[in-house]
Amino acid sequence: MMPQTLHLAVALLHNDAQEILLVRKDHSKHYMLAGGKVEAQESPFVALTRELHEELNILVPAYLPHFVGQFTAPAANEKGYTVHAHLYTLYWTGPIQVGAEIKQAHWFSPDNAQELHLAPLARRVIRAGFIHQF
Repeated sequence: MMPQTLHLAVALLHNDAQEILLVRKDHSKHYMLAGGKVEAQESPFVALTRELHEELNILVPAYLPHFVGQFTAPAANEKGYTVHAHLYTLYWTGPIQVGAEIKQAHWFSPDNAQELHLAPLARRVIRAGFIHQF
């Protein structure tokens, strides 16, 4: 049986202190990148901006996110699923207001983030070292 795939658009948000924003959803022990599922007839970019608004009350100007690439990893909360994510980086210094589905949102240094219970996708992206390119 082929693994089920969830299509995501996620952001590696970073600030002036070179910290990254990670979120934790209700009923999950995993910290993950902000973003979410791409709906039918929706582009990854549109999904990203919608999810960031729903989850963190961030209104993203269209010129800010930078597309990095596509990543796959086992899904953190859906057993037997794989996530296929379009990853964007986003510099953000504005306010963060936790919204839909999100229990916590915190800024972490990349080194401290390695010690968290990270979702597989977040772990893969952080280990890839994109934070050091900012």
